[in-house]
Amino acid sequence: MLLILFFLLLIIILIITGKLNIKVEMFEIENIGKKIVLKYSIILELIVCKYIKILKVRINNKQQTNMIKKLSSKVNKIDIKTNNTKKQIEVIKRIVLNIKDIDIIATIGLDSLIATVYINTFIASLIPILLRKYSDTRYRVVPLYNMGNKIRVIAKCTVEVKILNTLYRIFLERKDYKDGRKRKKTSNRRAYDYCNG
Repeated sequence: MLLILFFLLLIIILIITGKLNIKVEMFEIENIGKKIVLKYSIILELIVCKYIKILKVRINNKQQTNMIKKLSSKVNKIDIKTNNTKKQIEVIKRIVLNIKDIDIIATIGLDSLIATVYINTFIASLIPILLRKYSDTRYRVVPLYNMGNKIRVIAKCTVEVKILNTLYRIFLERKDYKDGRKRKKTSNRRAYDYCNG
């Protein structure tokens, strides 16, 4: 009995104070000739009471190649038009992500010198617009001249997801979905209230 109460207490503490930290240590995309190379290193941390880490998992492109292939095959089979998939997408949209410590380095070069200047100027103007709602952002756009078509982007950031907030959003989405179904069924019945057929 005491053991059950202990586990229940742990679950309550996890729900109320828990958060998932996703630290993107390195996310790099680069073209080598006609081939696109993707490298990444991500740390998943489950934290309770602000500072206590109860789980830490590191994911990188070398370890997860097979898993990514399996996930990709499953994603390709998903029909986004089904009601169940649409409901899951709506739940994901409701999850609040606290994104911070964004650091981006973009290195871009094209065959044409003028095109390189224009594309780097455009991207240097676009990045602060896209990141304007986030704090602690840093970025650099480095042009490459006389290097051919070369693109390399390195990004780092931290994403924080609070468990209680996420569960609350999922509860609201499920409630809205059920209420919507009830309203739909009720309106269908009312359509025949005054029918003499």
